[in-house]
Amino acid sequence: MIVRSAAGEPIGTVLLRLIRPLYLPTFLISLGTGMLIPILPLYLREIGLSYQLVTTVLAAAGIGGLLGQVPIGTAITRLGERRVVVAATLVLALSIALLGVSSTIIVLASFRLTGGFANTGWTLSRHSFVSTSVAPEVRGRVSSTFGGVARTAWLLGPLLGGIAAASFGYTAAFALTGVVTLTGLIPLLSADARHGMPPPKAPADRRRLWDVFRRNRGPLIAASTVQIFVTGARAGRLVVIPLLGAALGLDVANVGVLVAVGGATELLLFPLSGWLMDRFSRLAASVPALSLIAVGLFVAAAATTPAVLVVGAAIAGLGNGLGAGILLTIRADIAPRGDAVQFLSLLGSAEEAGRVFGPVVVGVIADRIGLGASAVALGIVALVAVGLLVGVLGDTTHSQPGNQPPRSA
Repeated sequence: MIVRSAAGEPIGTVLLRLIRPLYLPTFLISLGTGMLIPILPLYLREIGLSYQLVTTVLAAAGIGGLLGQVPIGTAITRLGERRVVVAATLVLALSIALLGVSSTIIVLASFRLTGGFANTGWTLSRHSFVSTSVAPEVRGRVSSTFGGVARTAWLLGPLLGGIAAASFGYTAAFALTGVVTLTGLIPLLSADARHGMPPPKAPADRRRLWDVFRRNRGPLIAASTVQIFVTGARAGRLVVIPLLGAALGLDVANVGVLVAVGGATELLLFPLSGWLMDRFSRLAASVPALSLIAVGLFVAAAATTPAVLVVGAAIAGLGNGLGAGILLTIRADIAPRGDAVQFLSLLGSAEEAGRVFGPVVVGVIADRIGLGASAVALGIVALVAVGLLVGVLGDTTHSQPGNQPPRSA
């Protein structure tokens, strides 16, 4: 049977229509940000920062994202997705390109904070787009494809970043990363209102955040708690795996390869994620996904050779691939019509808090006990996320039965 969207289109047609407003810019921007994964933590270690200071700089991006959720959500409602996402991409690219011009922790943290704030404009606008324009019965596959496209870029990005840093130095590698990120504007600038860039809404359509929270505080609190732990495990993994590789003697190019191996295994299961979410339930994908991430982190923690670390990174990558699009799908499931942007901005604050939480766990524990212990702690965080998903949030597949999007995908 052919699965169709609310407008009666086959799922393949829906996915094709989303290439320009969603998938192509996602690939290009994720390619740029993926280049940072191996080079930024190693650059920070090279300039003499402790593990805790390294992760403080990395966590600054999450703090920027946390600070950006409310003002950017308001800006999207008032100005429209197109203006916000274009400005955000420009600022994000510039903040990345400038990372190599300073070795001062305050300056570096400021650049990452600015980048995190700007990245919120990109992610929130695209999440708003999916929640308001994609029919519930195909949302899992649309979201998992979104995650799969990003993961494809994160497979190539670390390879490019590691090679660039090894060949030309960190300063040039950061500049190249900024340029690659900036190319995400090309499909965005060519998109119009028919391709997911609606005009600004009238002020009468705005909702006060407090009112949105009051009306939806139950699902907001449950989903926010889940997101902090899920994102914490994921964000911490992208910090601890490169640092474990460097601790085992790998150079920046080989650390890029190590991260890319994890990215390659993610691509094996992301199509299964969407099918499981749409065919069975959101929990059918998220529970085994987070469990695999935990197992991979436990294996990485025990690694005494690069080969074992590669196995751990690959297992965690399989889990992250199986979890492609789970948070985006869950948010879209429970976002109320009419209040979607404000609701998503509140949930986005919890996700950004997780981006701070994960790296901080790595830094604090690594300096006091060791990197291996920090990887174990992240594995425990992933298992706690499983418990919260099952016991607190539950399955969101039919949270809004019959809810149809106001505009066609």
